[in-house]
Amino acid sequence: MHNPVRWTAWLWLAGGLSAAPAAAQQSLQVDAYLQDGAKHSARFFSLQNGQIQMALDGGQRQIYTQAQVPLLVFDDRYTNFDSDRETTQQAYPHTIVFKDGRVLHGTALDYYISGAFLALIEGQRQTYNAVDVARIYFDPRAFFAQRGGGPADSPTLKRNQAFLKLVSGDTLTQEIEDIRGGKERYYALKGGRRIPMDDVVFINFDSAEDLSRSDRDRLKRDQATFFMRDGRVIHGVVRDLLGDQAFELEDGTRIPLREISRVYFR
Repeated sequence: MHNPVRWTAWLWLAGGLSAAPAAAQQSLQVDAYLQDGAKHSARFFSLQNGQIQMALDGGQRQIYTQAQVPLLVFDDRYTNFDSDRETTQQAYPHTIVFKDGRVLHGTALDYYISGAFLALIEGQRQTYNAVDVARIYFDPRAFFAQRGGGPADSPTLKRNQAFLKLVSGDTLTQEIEDIRGGKERYYALKGGRRIPMDDVVFINFDSAEDLSRSDRDRLKRDQATFFMRDGRVIHGVVRDLLGDQAFELEDGTRIPLREISRVYFR
């Protein structure tokens, strides 16, 4: 037999939206920027499980993937693309900009009109008021590439390459063939060159980009800072390297290389 009390409780636990069925029928006017950079006036219905339901330019309601929509603007009064170029430069995978100026890097999960906005921030599921969100960049690189300049102009890396910055200030873009920890402590680059581990201050595994302003504010001077591809940020003192598979921290934490976007050592 249907129990209305249990149903209401389930809705509350799912995000505090006791009127979720009604909210699903509501729409919100937004600006949607598609892959070609074109701006469209859209009726937005929901963001759930990576799918965006909206109707473009008075057309029929359709489902779009996040890859098709680099940017959604919920309130154009707060838009400043010039400042967004910097704040989104190291976004992995999404950037959420709030009306009060806050900028969060993480994964946009769900957006319920007149309800809750859910996001994964540094590996933790967080809930915000949906009406406070100004815009969501699902792919800032693609968006700014269409506008010219900005993050999308950063040189990309070829398969297995990494961008290294050394204590001397020199930079290298090379394939790291091996990493030795223990007493040896070096990076073996393709072609035979070995770089002592203590000579490396920064490695970017995703693009040939140096320190960004958004990263600088999150570094710890006495620890390494790992920016992970899922949006997490991990701090710690590196104790060893487990072959070419993972960094091991002094507290025993193991960080697989394949999950790291970039790492600052000092």
